Amino acid sequence: SVKVWDIKNGGKELLTLQGHTGQLLTTNFSPDGKQLATTSEDKTVKLWDAETGQELHTFTEHTHFTSRVVFNPQGTRLASGSFDGTVKVWDLKTGSELLTLSGHGATVWAIVFTPDGKRIATGSNDETLRIWDAMTGEELLALPLPAASFQVIFSPDQTQLVVQGLSGTNVYLTQIEDL
Repeated sequence: SVKVWDIKNGGKELLTLQGHTGQLLTTNFSPDGKQLATTSEDKTVKLWDAETGQELHTFTEHTHFTSRVVFNPQGTRLASGSFDGTVKVWDLKTGSELLTLSGHGATVWAIVFTPDGKRIATGSNDETLRIWDAMTGEELLALPLPAASFQVIFSPDQTQLVVQGLSGTNVYLTQIEDL
């Protein structure tokens, strides 16, 4: 289960979100803080109302554990990674799958949208960094890395990308141009 606390008021527990049948792996708030997404070993991504705790939607199309979940900056789309090596992009209004990003050969641990929401960067245990068009799903760039990646962060101006290795000790800075 996921617990939500109010840290301003002495750490009072506000919500307990229950619904996954497997171990939880990651959570993330929407940009406006009104929704929360969770991933699990039950192969699903769940979307929750962060104020009421109501389950809004369950996304079930991954074929293996779901490893990461992020919202786009506009809060209209959700991207989820999986142990199946794919990233799925979902429309939050309809709950429909918009894109499947296939190209990684192992678990996708790292996903991030560019600040303008037009690109998605993904990192995997397959030791590659991939950049995709967030509207079409076209792969724009694939870069080899010396190790598996766990976290990817774009600079605010979208010209640089920081990749944290899965071991936690490796950090790579990549200059991105003309994407």
